[in-house]
Amino acid sequence: MNHAQFDGSAPVEMYAEPERTSIAAILSLVLGILGCCGGITGIIAVLLAIFAIIGIKGSRGRVGGMGLAIAGLLIGLLMAAAWIAVLLGVKGAINGMDKYVTQPTAQIFLDLQSDNFDGVRAGLVSPAADATDEELIAFRDAYTSTLGNYKAKPNGWGEYIDGWMSMGQYLQNYQGRQGMIPIPLYFDNGTALVVLMVNPQKQSSNGQPVAEELIIIDQNGTEYKLPAN
Repeated sequence: MNHAQFDGSAPVEMYAEPERTSIAAILSLVLGILGCCGGITGIIAVLLAIFAIIGIKGSRGRVGGMGLAIAGLLIGLLMAAAWIAVLLGVKGAINGMDKYVTQPTAQIFLDLQSDNFDGVRAGLVSPAADATDEELIAFRDAYTSTLGNYKAKPNGWGEYIDGWMSMGQYLQNYQGRQGMIPIPLYFDNGTALVVLMVNPQKQSSNGQPVAEELIIIDQNGTEYKLPAN
C-alpha cells in the first residue's frame, strides 16, 4: 500500500494493481506440452509464447508469467522440431520407396499391358517370375475386368498417405506377414492396393526388393494374385 498527499490534504491511500498472469503464457505452456500429440500445437505454442513475452515486458509489472512463457517457448520449439524431424523422415522413406519399389512395380504393369511378358518376369523373382505368358494374360484379364488398366502412381507423399488411408481396411488381412510392401496405385476405375510379398534373400542385382508374389486388391476387396495359387 502506498501513501500520496496532494495540496496539504490528508494522505490518500493508493493500492497497487495486483499482478495477473498472462493468459497467453499459460496457453503457450499447455499447447507446448500438447505438442507431443500434434506438431501444429507446438508451433502455436511458440507464437503465443513470443506474444506473451512481449506483452509481459510492456506491462511494467502488471502482468506476470514470464517463466511460463519461456517454458512454453522452449517446449513448443522442442515439440515442433521433433515433429518436423518425424515428417521429414516419413517423407524421405516414402521418396525412397517411390524410387526403389513403386517405379519398378509400375513398370511391371506397363510391360504387362503392352504384352512385354519378358519384361514383367524380369521385374519379379520366383515363383511369380515363373509365370507363363498365358498365366500373365489371365492375371491381366482378371484385374482389368474391374479396375481397368494401370494409370499412374501416387505423386508425392501426400497421395501415398491418402491412398493407404482409402484402402486401409484391406491391409488388416496382411498384418503380421513378413516381407509385405503395400503400394497404392491408380487404375482407370479407381485406386487399388498392390501388395508385394518380398523375400529379403531374393533381391535384384542392385539390391532392390523384388516381389515373389504380386497381389492386387480392388476397392471391393477382391484379390488378384500372381501366381494364382
